[in-house]
Order: sequence, then structure tokens, then C-alpha cells
Amino acid sequence: MLSKLGFKRRMLLLPVAATVGCLAVLAVDQALGARNHATLRRIEGSLVPSVEACRDLQDLLEELQRVMQDAVAVGDLAALQATTALRDRFLARLRDVSSEPEGTEANEAVAAEFRAYYAAARAAGEKLLAQHADEALIKETVARHARTRAAIAERTRTERAELAHGFEQARRSHAQMALAMAVCTLVLVLVIGFLSRLVVRSVAGPVLFLARTAKQVAEGDLTVNIEVRSADELGELARSFQTMVEKLRTVPASLSESAGELEKVVQEVASASGAQASALENQVTALARSRATAERILRESHETSRRADAVLKMAGQVEAFGDAAQLASRESLAGLSVIDEQVRSMTGGVAQVALHTQTIRDLVNTMKRLASESSDLALQVSVEAARAGAGGGPLADSARLLKDVASRSTQVSARVTRALAEVDAAVSGVGALSEDSKARMSRGLEQIRLASESLREITAVVQKSGRAARAIVSSVSEQGLAITEITHDVVKLDAAAAEAVRGSRRTQNHAESLKRTANRITGVVQSFRV
Repeated sequence: MLSKLGFKRRMLLLPVAATVGCLAVLAVDQALGARNHATLRRIEGSLVPSVEACRDLQDLLEELQRVMQDAVAVGDLAALQATTALRDRFLARLRDVSSEPEGTEANEAVAAEFRAYYAAARAAGEKLLAQHADEALIKETVARHARTRAAIAERTRTERAELAHGFEQARRSHAQMALAMAVCTLVLVLVIGFLSRLVVRSVAGPVLFLARTAKQVAEGDLTVNIEVRSADELGELARSFQTMVEKLRTVPASLSESAGELEKVVQEVASASGAQASALENQVTALARSRATAERILRESHETSRRADAVLKMAGQVEAFGDAAQLASRESLAGLSVIDEQVRSMTGGVAQVALHTQTIRDLVNTMKRLASESSDLALQVSVEAARAGAGGGPLADSARLLKDVASRSTQVSARVTRALAEVDAAVSGVGALSEDSKARMSRGLEQIRLASESLREITAVVQKSGRAARAIVSSVSEQGLAITEITHDVVKLDAAAAEAVRGSRRTQNHAESLKRTANRITGVVQSFRV
């Protein structure tokens, strides 16, 4: 029967049945409770006050009898007349005894008996106060008092019997309500237990079966087969679970294939990363050597610039000496041009010639020293150009030019030295001038002219050497700036290569992590049974 109900309806069956049963028990309880409440309300509102009123009537009757006796005993007529208040209180309290029809008739009988007693007692009391005792009236008063007390006692017994009956009825009603509640509760418990057994058999069984199957699947057993026997939500859940298991069976194979491909890719990445790291480390080593070489070249370039500045200063000095030599040559030519006219004053002019000769000799020595320094500078520039790898550049050309200038300066200095030697010889023999001496002087003058021309050539060469030296200095300065930029770029390239090496190492670490992940995936795949 329950198999025809859906899962939701079966799950709602127990709470609905429990709710209906509770409502039924509550309705029975309310019905029986209402009847019991009515009984208790009658006892509280009618029977108990009636019994209390009967007790009060007995007290009022005894009080009235006592007051009358006291009034007669003391002879107080006013006190006797005041008993009317007690009479009215008695009658008023008698009306509170019961409001039911049979109770009203009993109250009227008690009231009639009480009025007769009060009239007889009042009359007997008045006669006794008037000293006219009436024995018959007194006996009647006693008899009516006894009947009144008996009527009140009977009325009290009647009301107490009604009160006891009411309590007995309330007790029976309470017992019936307890019995009905127990029966209804027992029936409700039995019904809920029966329905619970049916629901548990129809719901808990499939749920427990699915739980056991899910545990097997969680443990890696994908060989389970779920039989679907119902068309409700549990059946739909079982079919979905079976579909999930069937799809899970394809996962290990896919994961195994993916893990194999991932492992291959990881190995390739690790191999490529290792090769790249090795190449980068070689590059870093080469860049470190290049950096050291660039820094050394930069220092040598600074030293070359300093030496080029020294060469430039020497070239300026050479130009100054060349100008002085030309000036001296012009002066020598001017002096020699008037030698013919001043032959007689030759002796005085010999000292001047000797002085100019000494000056020329000093200039020649200076030119020799400059030629030697130019040769050394050319050698140093050639060496620096070879170190800088600029064998065919401006430094090499300047070196060759300086070397050529130094060679020509040496040759010219030799010629000037020979000319000066001849001049000295001429000057030493000027005292015995003769035609031959004049001829030799003419030859010496010609040689001086030639030496002057050579000095002009030397000066021109020195000026060209100065311009070449300036060009060399400019080239060296530009080369120093270029070497500085190259060194800065090499430093940046070194830092970038170091960062690339660190990145390659991180790549290797990631490759190792991927390899471990692939191994874990392989382990997970192997834990499944398909």
C-alpha cells in the first residue's frame, strides 16, 4: 500500500498521522474536560454555598433562640423586639441555600416553619415579660423550635448529599477522562508505531542500501550494481547514483591517461628547463667574465683618456716650440742676411750666432724628446687599440700618424744637428775669414735656410700631430662613453640573466611539483576497482 505513495508523502505520513491523533486526543480531552469542568463549576457555585448557608442558618437559629432567652431573662423588651433583624437575616440567608425547583420548595417549608416558630417565641417572650406566662404557648414554641432545627438539619443533609453526589460525579468524570486519554494515547501510539514500521521498511531499507553502496564507492569499488525497484524519489536517487557510478568508471581510465600525458609533459618540461638552466648558467658565467672585461676595458679607457690628454698637452708644447723655432729661424735668416755687410763685426755676431745656435740645439733636443715621447705614445695607443679590439679604428690610425711624425721629427732633428755642427765649425773659424770661409758661410747660410724650411715642415707636421692628437682624444672620449654604456648594458644583462636562472629554477621546482601531482593521480587511479 505504501509503495504506491511517493517518498515525500511517505515521509509526511508519520507527522500527519501524529498530528491527526494528537488533535483527536485533544478533542476527547476537551469534551471530557468540559463536562468535568461543568460538574466542578456546579459544586463550586451551588452546592458548596448551599451547605455553607445551611450551617449559617443553624447558627442564626441558635443565636435567635439565645437572644430571646437573654431578653426574657433580663426583661428587656427592646432586645426582644430587635430580634426582627435576626429573623430577616435568617430568611435572607435561607434564599441562598439552593435555586433549584426542589430546593425552592424545601426552602419555603423551612421558611414557614421558621416564621411559625418566631411568632410563637415572640408571643411567649412578650407574655413572659408581661408576667402572663402561657404554658401551652411555651410548649408550642419549644416544639416549633425543634421542628425548625429538624427542617434545617434535613435541608443540610440534603445539600451535603447533593455535594457528595457532585464530587462523586466529578471523580467519575475525571476517571473517565483519564481512561479515555489513556485509550486514545495507546491507540495513537499503536497506529504511529505501525505506520513507523511500514515507513521504515519502505524508506530506511533503500536508504541504508544506498548508504552501503556509497561507502563501497567511496572506498574505490566501482563494480557495484544498484537495482532500482521503485519509481518514487528514492528510485530516482538510485538511478542517478547508478548513472554516477557508471560515469565514475570512466574517470580512472581518463585520469590514468591524463596522468601519463602529464608525466611525459613534466619530464619534457623538466628536461627543457634543465637544459635552459644550464645554458643560462653558462651565459651568466660568460656575462660575468664579460662584465669583468668591460670593467677592465673601462678602466683602461679612462687611463687612455688621461694619456691622450697628456699627449694633447705635449702637442701644444710642441706647437709652441715649433713657433719658437720658426721665429728663431726667421731671426737667424735675418741675421745671416746682413752677414755680408757685417763681416767685419763678425766677432760680435759670433756670440749672437752661438746663442741662436744653442737655442736651436735646445729646440732640436726638445724635438728629439718629443719625437721619443710621440713614439712611446704611438706604441701605447697601438697597444690600447689592440686591447679594445679596434685594430683598424681611429686609435690605430692616430698611433700610425704619431709614429710617422716621430720618425720625421727624428730625421729633421738629425739634419738640424748636422747643420748646427757645421755652423759651429763656421763660427769657430770666423776669425780667419777668407773667401773659402765666406763660401762656407754661404753654404752654411744655405743650410740654415734649408734647416729653417725643415723647421717649418716640422712645425707643420707637429701641428698636424696636434690635430691628430685632438682627434685621438675626442675618439678616446667617445670610446670611453661607449665603453661605459656597454658596461652598464652588460651589468643589466647580467642581472637579467641571473633572474632568468632563478625563473628556470622555479620552473624546475614547478615541474617537480607537477610530477608529484601526476604520481598522486596515478595512485588515486590505482585505488579504484572498475
